[in-house]
Amino acid sequence: MELYIVRHGDAGQAMLVRGRADDERELTREGRKETAEVAKALRTLGCSPERIGTSPLPRARQTAEILAEVLDAEKELESCKFLSPGSDADALIRWLRDGRADSVMIVGHMPDLARLASALLAPKSSLDIVFKKSGVCCISFDGTPAAGAGRLEWLLQPKQLRGLAKRS
Repeated sequence: MELYIVRHGDAGQAMLVRGRADDERELTREGRKETAEVAKALRTLGCSPERIGTSPLPRARQTAEILAEVLDAEKELESCKFLSPGSDADALIRWLRDGRADSVMIVGHMPDLARLASALLAPKSSLDIVFKKSGVCCISFDGTPAAGAGRLEWLLQPKQLRGLAKRS
């Protein structure tokens, strides 16, 4: 199985988005544009998720919608409470095991995504993984997804992905 972990696109700074609770922030125009460019790069890399899970927060859901559209993912997005801020790795692992898919994408938030990736790669240590907004990593599993059973295939930040999209 391949798992693509994606941080939502730019939604502005929480302190600067007036009149909205943090949980209600939506992608900015730049966030939408960057996410579309990242999706084009992922398509170039052969990313074709059979299943996409997203945090129910608007900025993550909007990111997932753009990714699904550009990647021609025909499956309906799955709103996953365990990808909301404060998520835990055990719920993600259960979701991955229940899905029976070879290629899966999740869209969520920092610092939770870093903790999830760390748990899948090296649960007894705390890896310092950075996902910039619209950053993506790919973790593979030879067998059943489990804590510590993942192998990091790559981690690309949006600048790298946008460069790849421009070359393709």
